[in-house]
Amino acid sequence: MSTLSSLSCTYIYFGLTHNHERRIKQHNSGLNKTTKPYLPFKVIYLEEFQDRPSA
Repeated sequence: MSTLSSLSCTYIYFGLTHNHERRIKQHNSGLNKTTKPYLPFKVIYLEEFQDRPSA
């Protein structure tokens, strides 16, 4: 689970992924339609779980 905060406005994004580094790069590259208007992002929370139900 990761939580990202926009550096350009008040926007917080919560997400689940198997590869945190890749996913954060995707968000900051503008590849995600939902977060593109709020670029750039910084990670404010990151936690790993064994599986999705645990997250």
